[in-house]
Amino acid sequence: LESIYRSCSLVANICVYAAEDKNKPIAIVVPVEAALKSLAKQNGISGDSLEALAGDRKLRAIALKEIQGVGKAGGLAGIEIIDGLVLAKEEWTPQNGLVTSAMKVNRKAIFQKYKEDVDAVLAG
Repeated sequence: LESIYRSCSLVANICVYAAEDKNKPIAIVVPVEAALKSLAKQNGISGDSLEALAGDRKLRAIALKEIQGVGKAGGLAGIEIIDGLVLAKEEWTPQNGLVTSAMKVNRKAIFQKYKEDVDAVLAG
């Protein structure tokens, strides 16, 4: 799933999370800042920092639709299509422990860091 979603121009890095009590997964995404700013501008959303844009509900909904479209175009369907999105406000690096030195996603650390955001997205 992640390899298909990673092909979206908005996605720099991604961690798909499936809660046991939900039918569809959500994604925690490190956005490509330039692509996110461009998407915001196209939709009349102001904000010049990744932190400001990542917290914008309207932009998050637009980004979710873009990422879902890439998933569908990549052949994903049903429970493979993400149902929610958390936009990370910082890059994942080995220094902050969110990826390994081999740049593999550290799922446990990412989930712990974004737990409140994930819970909010899952709650609707």
